[in-house]
Amino acid sequence: MLEEIISIFSEFKDISNIEIGENTVLSSDIGLSSLDYFELINRLEEVFKVKISDKELLRLKTVGDVMECISRKQ
Repeated sequence: MLEEIISIFSEFKDISNIEIGENTVLSSDIGLSSLDYFELINRLEEVFKVKISDKELLRLKTVGDVMECISRKQ
């Protein structure tokens, strides 16, 4: 799942020089803006066929948080 998420992130940001793991912080490490963040979540919902609520969205701070959220819903 991590590789799929990294691939999706690369659609929004140039992450070629960033080592991404479960502890990577979406805002500071990857540099996602608010708009990037919402577009990213929409794309993740499409790819993984899940729905992430606004309440859950506020809790997603790291790549690991995203992976855990998606895993719970599949």
